[in-house]
Amino acid sequence: MGFLRAGRVHKLSKENLSKVPQSAGNYTLYDKNRKPVYVGTTAGNTGARYANGKGHYRYGLRHRLGSYQQKDDYKEHPTKKALKAKYFAYRPIRNDNTRRAAEKRDKQGMRHNHL
Repeated sequence: MGFLRAGRVHKLSKENLSKVPQSAGNYTLYDKNRKPVYVGTTAGNTGARYANGKGHYRYGLRHRLGSYQQKDDYKEHPTKKALKAKYFAYRPIRNDNTRRAAEKRDKQGMRHNHL
C-alpha cells in the first residue's frame, strides 16, 4: 500500500483515505469546484492500546479526514453540513510550531475557519 502524494488534491473517498498516513499534519478541504473551503490540523496523537496489547491507536490525518465523510447529526456539527467537502489535500508536518504556523497562514480568508 502506497501513500497518496502530499500537496495534491484528491477526491474524498474511502479508497483514497486508506492511503493517507496516520501522521501529524495539515489538511485542506475543497468543495465540488475544487475551491478551498476549510483548513485544519491534527497532532497525530496516540490513543488506547490495541486489544492484543501490541501498539496503540493513532489519530492522525487519516482519522481526521475520515470524520468528514461520516454521517452526522448536523445539530451537533453544523459546520460540516455547510462544508460539503468533496476533495482534500494534506501535508504531513511533524513539528508543532511549523504545523501551527502553516495552519494560521493557510486559514487566511477561509469562510469556515475562525481565527
